[in-house]
Amino acid sequence: MDLEKNSPLRWNFTKGILFRFVFSYLVLCIWPFPLYFIPYSWYVYQPVQRLFGQMANAVGPLLLGKYYLSSSMIASSDTSYKYALTFVFLMLAAASTLIWSVIDRRRWAYEKLSAGLNLLVRYYLAQALLIYGFLKVIPLQFPEPTVARLTETYGDSSRMGLLWTFMGASPAYTIFTGAGEVLGGTLLLFRRTRLLGAVISAFVLTHVFALNIFYDVPVKLYSFHLLFMSLFLITPDAQRLANLFVLNKPVAPELPATPVADVRLRWLGIIVQTGLIGLIFFQPLYSAVSQKRELETRAAGMEKVDVVGEFEVSYFILNNDTLQAVETEKRRWKNVRLGGNSMQITYMDGLSIPWLCSIRNGSKKIKVLSKDLSTTGEFRFEKEGEWLSLRGTLNQDSLRIVSRYTSANAFLLYREFHWISEEPFYH
Repeated sequence: MDLEKNSPLRWNFTKGILFRFVFSYLVLCIWPFPLYFIPYSWYVYQPVQRLFGQMANAVGPLLLGKYYLSSSMIASSDTSYKYALTFVFLMLAAASTLIWSVIDRRRWAYEKLSAGLNLLVRYYLAQALLIYGFLKVIPLQFPEPTVARLTETYGDSSRMGLLWTFMGASPAYTIFTGAGEVLGGTLLLFRRTRLLGAVISAFVLTHVFALNIFYDVPVKLYSFHLLFMSLFLITPDAQRLANLFVLNKPVAPELPATPVADVRLRWLGIIVQTGLIGLIFFQPLYSAVSQKRELETRAAGMEKVDVVGEFEVSYFILNNDTLQAVETEKRRWKNVRLGGNSMQITYMDGLSIPWLCSIRNGSKKIKVLSKDLSTTGEFRFEKEGEWLSLRGTLNQDSLRIVSRYTSANAFLLYREFHWISEEPFYH
């Protein structure tokens, strides 16, 4: 006997149709979570993923004027492929709703299925928030602005680049925003705190979605779906929240969940949920800590360069040949910018190349490393007044360089924090 068909609780027609559609769509969006936690499960979900991709690639050219085939190497949720895939999911959800409504038209309510979907969405949303949250709490997502970024004009920055710069300029604010995501994600993992977690998540994700919209960050589609999921989790308790915050009415306690009758099944559910919660929480944390340790290992025995500013190259000797300051000498440096752990070299033809750099063991030696980690170099430097000289090797070439300050020794961005300010320091 189907208990839900004989339940005294009865949904109206509109609620039943809407639930079937939302259930179908969210399951498609969340897929293959949490299946991918199971070893070798890709043999099951990868064929389904490929089928979805083929459908999107078939619909995309008809739906959009410009369409590009899917690429897993593109870190964007706003590709034409992703929009086509979203359209496919909407159509599949609509078809599923129609078929489901015809086959199961006598069912009055879906309380158990609704609870299952609520649990699935909670865990998926918690994982997403914890992944992004830990990358902010352990500042990795928004790196400290490099010298190359600091010496650009605002007009040379994209909106997304400007967002990344102002977030990276304040690690404390980055940690603060990440803490909100971690708090919301953690509270979602437990039944007693899930509503508070959903409310916090909705506020956090509204801010994230707004930043993605107004600064043109290509994660708009993904962040919108996360925001939608947080609102979905709040919806069953919307009336209770309205009574508490708006209507000034008594708030009834939440009805307790109906326990599973079979004790063995109950314990199995507890074990599975505990393991899943552990994976959802500790996997993003471990990943963020591992990335941080990898960066620290690269910088082991290294210190930040204490010479900050822009220097114009006056003398440039490459492999014992003195190169003149003319635009045709493409191998000659025009200027060099130093600060933090970065160095930017601008050549006579205008080409600019960023490098990672640091002082080895507090000595007068600067080690440089290309961004792709394929090329290294090392210089001994001497600073006298406004003059800076470099002598060493880069990419197997010997170099002797004499340069002179052309800008201040520090960026205003590195100015110390002030509790007391007699007047605004706005520059």
